Amino acid sequence: MRGAPHYHALLWIRGAPVIGKSDPKEVLAWIQERITCKIPDASLNPELHALVTKYQMHKCTNYCKRRQKLKSGFITKCRFSFPRDVTEHAVLNPVEECLKSRKKIYLLPRAAQECRVNDYNPLLLLLWQANMDIQFTAESSLTLAHYVTGYVTKAEKSNMQEVWQEVNSNSSIYSKLWSFGVRSLRSRECGLYEASDLLLKDHLTEKSVTVKWVDAAMPQKRKRRLKSHKKLVEVEKLDPSSTDILEGSMVDIFYPARPKDLENVCLYDFVQWYEYRGASSDGTRVYQKLKKPLLPNHKLFDPSNENQREDYYYSLMNTTKNCRHY
Repeated sequence: MRGAPHYHALLWIRGAPVIGKSDPKEVLAWIQERITCKIPDASLNPELHALVTKYQMHKCTNYCKRRQKLKSGFITKCRFSFPRDVTEHAVLNPVEECLKSRKKIYLLPRAAQECRVNDYNPLLLLLWQANMDIQFTAESSLTLAHYVTGYVTKAEKSNMQEVWQEVNSNSSIYSKLWSFGVRSLRSRECGLYEASDLLLKDHLTEKSVTVKWVDAAMPQKRKRRLKSHKKLVEVEKLDPSSTDILEGSMVDIFYPARPKDLENVCLYDFVQWYEYRGASSDGTRVYQKLKKPLLPNHKLFDPSNENQREDYYYSLMNTTKNCRHY
């Protein structure tokens, strides 16, 4: 996240129309019920009018201006397509044409004084009390995947120009390599808000669900972690011939040895709701139920692939059937 804290969110709405499948009039009506670019009447809705004129009016700066070369010369255009076209009625453009030219798939009714209003939802704007750019994804294709992955994998700004200046300098090769290494590790742009969070020790990221990995593959394909050197030395002292060199795992040790009152709990539910807390004084394993469930995750196999079909059904049985031994 760069600049001020903000969100990129995707909302799936049940029953939403799909361009190419639903009637165009239905699509446009659905969009206009939820998204608008209108400047409200100040006398009828002063609060919403103040929010729109304060937060939703786009002003072009060097951040959004892009120079484009034409046959007649260079022109400057806003990469967010402002000012936007003035239209009396909503328009639905052909999807293929928009994907090729990167045009908006739909245009909202827009008066001349609204050509710089960023699209918004009135209720969300009243609740959010800040700028928003709300869009209808419009069609089910790779566009959605591109939108998501484009932001998730967006590269950070770098100081490569300074790096190349150092490379082309008259310094020794050792000095160049040292400088290149230091810059690569340390030359990362850090915004004011991020720096403040780091200094105040605030969390930069949060997650609503904790994912727990489960190795649900066949026994001969499972991976186990080797015990630490300290533990291996202790094992050797007790029994030099012992083969107990691997750490306990959820699938091989903890779940099969679960208490009898959890007999009817499958591996998936066990991982989701229970945590191993160690052994009691009499050597009995202690399992505690979690207040917040985890999200079990395991390798996914393709049943249509003959080489993975057996693994697919085994992992399915392994996670959903109540067993003591696998």
